[in-house]
Amino acid sequence: MSSTLNTVNLIGFVGAEPDIKNSNSGIVTHISIGVQEKFKNRDGTYTERTDWIKITSFGNTAKYVSQYINTGDLVVVEGKLKNNNYTDRNGKKHSEMYVQSNNISLLRKKGISSEAPQRVSSNGYHTQKISNNSIHHSHSFNSGNRMLSQKMEEVTFSRPT
Repeated sequence: MSSTLNTVNLIGFVGAEPDIKNSNSGIVTHISIGVQEKFKNRDGTYTERTDWIKITSFGNTAKYVSQYINTGDLVVVEGKLKNNNYTDRNGKKHSEMYVQSNNISLLRKKGISSEAPQRVSSNGYHTQKISNNSIHHSHSFNSGNRMLSQKMEEVTFSRPT
């Protein structure tokens, strides 16, 4: 169980190439993902809406993003909500919400079938085999002195139309 109640899990499409920055403490990446929702509006017709969520990554997760994530890729983001409060040069106060990711997993590369490389994240080792619109996924993580493994069956994803 997580030590915080601030937990976010999102699946979405990457909107642009990652913004990669090097800082004194290491690499930092910024991406935005589009998460889609279909709903019935007031007149009874179905409407689709895309919300764009800003994602910031540090450390090994940022390295993974910088090497393997591109525009149009379908990703899973695990992290927590953060709020950035700042005052601009004109003295106007701003508040911006974003997700600070703990893990980002590649579900599908845009337009190709490939095998995603193994990556190290803050929660352990993550491996994935991607084929067409499906993913074979396994995850290992440390729990005290034991190494636990979790395997999930094949899951099929399709891009909303």
